[in-house]
Amino acid sequence: MNTSLKRIVALSTVIGLVAMNAAYAATGQIGTGSIIGGGTAPIIYDDVSLQATGTLSPITVSAIVAPTLDMTISSGSLNLGTLSTSTVNTTSFDVSVSTNSTNGVTSNTGGLATAGGDLIGFTGATLTGWVQGYNLTVTGATQTAGAVPTIPVSTVATAANVNILTVVNPTKNAKVTVSANAAADALTPAGSYSIVHTFTVTGTF
Repeated sequence: MNTSLKRIVALSTVIGLVAMNAAYAATGQIGTGSIIGGGTAPIIYDDVSLQATGTLSPITVSAIVAPTLDMTISSGSLNLGTLSTSTVNTTSFDVSVSTNSTNGVTSNTGGLATAGGDLIGFTGATLTGWVQGYNLTVTGATQTAGAVPTIPVSTVATAANVNILTVVNPTKNAKVTVSANAAADALTPAGSYSIVHTFTVTGTF
């Protein structure tokens, strides 16, 4: 093959490659992106930027925060001592709640009673000396972090079950102090009196 013919063949090859590159340079879809179990989207080549792009959506990431609810009572045995007819005897304990829920704590109420059936009745009124009665009062309302607890009233009202602590958002160590108060009068029968309280904590998640 002479030199002129070799140049013609070489020139033809270059022209063919240029034509091939020009064919791929056109803007258009060159592929497909897909989400397994989801949708698809075209991958488009742009002949100006010389880049191909495709967008897939949505990619959803989810997580769960487990519910938590804890209650701690500082003492399970309290002693009011010997009741006086002239003063109000008081003993107290703390009730603490930690939760990532809205919640409340309730206590059943009742009076101090003897095994023989004598009763120092429960009252929602403020106790004074010379007037027989028993009640629970709630004070405090502090927390380490999160929502501050609230208490409905300073003296627990007379009811079968009463709310002593409420929070409406997550809280850590929301605490109230519960005081048991009792007084006797001159006609209160002698004897050993007691009452068992049950505290219930509830959460809404």
